[in-house]
Amino acid sequence: SGYHIEPRLVDYLEHARLMVEEMEALGFRPSVEIVTRREFGRAWTDGDYQMLFGPVAPVFSPNAYLGAVHHSQGSLNSAGYSDPELDSLIEAQAVEYDPVERLRLVGDIRARIIAAAYRFMPAARVSRWSWQPTVTGFHPNFAGSEYFHWARVGVDPR
Repeated sequence: SGYHIEPRLVDYLEHARLMVEEMEALGFRPSVEIVTRREFGRAWTDGDYQMLFGPVAPVFSPNAYLGAVHHSQGSLNSAGYSDPELDSLIEAQAVEYDPVERLRLVGDIRARIIAAAYRFMPAARVSRWSWQPTVTGFHPNFAGSEYFHWARVGVDPR
């Protein structure tokens, strides 16, 4: 059996507290505003923030994340950046059938996003899993809230 731990509100608050401490140590004077879920969601679409601590964008696949968050026309591109080359790479990987070529395109996308510092996620959630040795094809991947890995899970009857 396995289990997946979702972050709790207190985890986000603790993360924000730690980031504030680190920023203060560097001479910044940050302020934190705790908002409702609705206000937090609105920040994703109107871009009224400098830094967000909370759940990732409400998208459920790599294509949805890249298209909504990183494409210049994306509905969740709250930073408002525009990069025609990044848009082109996102569009190309979305229709690429060759897995090796798509992986290369996604690597180029990742490198471009990091180099331009469009978005930065300083922490990621941790998932702990355990399963019986007879379980096959189990390679969990929750990046972008992906759950397709369940389609490959099986049981070896040995």
